[in-house]
Amino acid sequence: PARPDVFPLAIGWWFLLAGIVFCCVLIIFIAMRYCFSQRRLILTELKRISSIQNTTSLLTEMNNLAKKIAILKYGREKIAPLYEQEWIDFLNSGKKRIFSQDYVDILCKTLYTKEYKVPDSWKKRIIKDYSAWVKQTL
Repeated sequence: PARPDVFPLAIGWWFLLAGIVFCCVLIIFIAMRYCFSQRRLILTELKRISSIQNTTSLLTEMNNLAKKIAILKYGREKIAPLYEQEWIDFLNSGKKRIFSQDYVDILCKTLYTKEYKVPDSWKKRIIKDYSAWVKQTL
C-alpha cells in the first residue's frame, strides 16, 4: 500500500484546519484590539487631565490616574496599601527613576494637607513625569 501523507486528503480536515487558523487569528485580533483600546482610553484621560489649570488639582488627578493604572496592571491587593513613600517607591520601581524626593514631599503635602497649594512652576514637571510613567507602564 502507499505511504500515508502528512496531511489527509479529505476536504473536511482542510476545513477544520482553516477554521482553527481563523479562530486563532480572530482571538489574537480581539485581544490586541482590547489592549490597544485600554491604552487609547488611558492616553485620552491623561490628555484631559493635562489640560487642568489648577496645579493642585492636576497633581491629585494625575496621582489618581496612576493609582488606577497600577491597580489594573498589578492588582488591588498589591497597590491599595501603598501610600506616601511606599507609593513613590512603587512609581520609581520601573526601568528608570522618574520622581525625585522633593516631588515626594509636594505629593504628600498635597494629598494629606487640604490647605497646601502646589506652585504653578511644578505644572510642566508634573505632566512630564506622570506622562513618562504612564508610557513606561503601558
